[in-house]
Amino acid sequence: MATSKSAIFWSFTAGVVVSLIITAGVFIWVNEAPIPFVSKVQQVSSSVDERLLDGKSIDPNQKLYDEGLEKGRAEAERLVAEAKTQAAAIVEEARNQAAGIVKQAEAKAEDVAKNTLTEISLAGKQA
Repeated sequence: MATSKSAIFWSFTAGVVVSLIITAGVFIWVNEAPIPFVSKVQQVSSSVDERLLDGKSIDPNQKLYDEGLEKGRAEAERLVAEAKTQAAAIVEEARNQAAGIVKQAEAKAEDVAKNTLTEISLAGKQA
């Protein structure tokens, strides 16, 4: 059975057009779907007068965010205070060690000075 080339061309073209229409429909359907954990709060498309809200938020989860922020701030302040205390202790320890090293160096320098004076006086007596 011989098929004409035009029949093959038109059937191929029709298949391509139908598949593109189906693909476009799936693409639009997938892009219109909500994204989990991102679009959980409905976005307001019109401007809202803040005076009418009486200090309330449009976001129903705002209390959860505020509680988390308060806990996070309290924890951060506690950690900063602890770090400052530890830093002060480290600085004090370093100062004490430095003072001890300076005392040792001064004692050694005094011994060297005495030994040098003794050597000079002995060299003077021998001459």
